[in-house]
Amino acid sequence: MPPTTPRYTNYYPPAGVAESWGEPSIGVNWNTGNVMTYGGLSTYALRATFNDNVSPASVNWTQTPLLTASLPRAAGDPILVTDKDTGRTFVSQLQGLTPSATMDYTDDDGATYVPTLGFGIGAGIDHQTIGVGPFHAPLPAGAVYRNAVYYCAQEGVNSGGTGA
Repeated sequence: MPPTTPRYTNYYPPAGVAESWGEPSIGVNWNTGNVMTYGGLSTYALRATFNDNVSPASVNWTQTPLLTASLPRAAGDPILVTDKDTGRTFVSQLQGLTPSATMDYTDDDGATYVPTLGFGIGAGIDHQTIGVGPFHAPLPAGAVYRNAVYYCAQEGVNSGGTGA
């Protein structure tokens, strides 16, 4: 096989790490090349640092403890997203069966986390997601981060329609 032939390789964390991560999500910090992932009801996210000077690449997995994910909850819905412009990673856990969620963010691939100040309205009961991208011009007064962070969750509305 020629050395320029593309290859696909699966990389798994060590035994006992992230084994019960339902609905995991992944983000890439294009500024550092590090990959972040989060799932299940975990109290940590994982940072994968790849060494592509060897083939196949080697990987180092680091658990990065979250600040707010250790709050008690009966169920959850994990989500992680990395801002492609800044490399900031947002890690959230819906507090299942409550109208609330927690979110930490990191600007250094999980070496440190900062809790967010909240979500405004109730977070819903399931299927949360986060989107990050540029604000619509003009930049809103009081904005402290370069991009907008959008949060959405299913609220569980029962229409109970009567039909026609």
